[in-house]
Amino acid sequence: MYMGSYNRSKKNRKSIKFNPLVVLLTLLGFIVVTYLLLFDNILTNLNKNLLSATDQEKIPAKNVSTTVNRVTPSTEFIFRYHYTEDDNLVEKKEKPSYYEINMTEEDLKEKYKSWSIVSFSQEQVVFEQKVENKAPDYYVIGEKDGYIAIYYENPELGLRLREIVQRPINSLPVDEQNKIKEGIIIYGEENLIKVLEDYTS
Repeated sequence: MYMGSYNRSKKNRKSIKFNPLVVLLTLLGFIVVTYLLLFDNILTNLNKNLLSATDQEKIPAKNVSTTVNRVTPSTEFIFRYHYTEDDNLVEKKEKPSYYEINMTEEDLKEKYKSWSIVSFSQEQVVFEQKVENKAPDYYVIGEKDGYIAIYYENPELGLRLREIVQRPINSLPVDEQNKIKEGIIIYGEENLIKVLEDYTS
């Protein structure tokens, strides 16, 4: 009786012996699972970093100005007429009209379709247009001895006095007096006659 129970316990001890192959496979499985979890975590973090970098590219840098240049009341418009027959460049300066204030370069391109915009800034907009003709006569309305005077452009001698209009400039509004003292450029005989009519009427 005693020997029988001893043999049974011996058998039981043999059956619960660890199999080295099972232990090895279990350990290997644990390592593989751990490795996969770590690898998945690394991939997730990498994707997050890549996404955040892409998002950063979409956001404009704070230092980069995204403001669009627009026409202001103090912007100067310069219209350049390039006369191709005598290769002459005539400039005319103007201030923008009230409805041109706040216009962008694209707005002006749409409005002045026959002109090329050479440069555009809030200080100055330069337009240019080719004219298949000779440049018109060039006159300057100025002042001489307190009267309105007309000067013309001589290619060799420069500005020469053409005539003195018997209208004292102090009879004109102060703004007009200042314009005449600075010199008003007129192109073409017809335009000159029209301007003189305004001053002498």
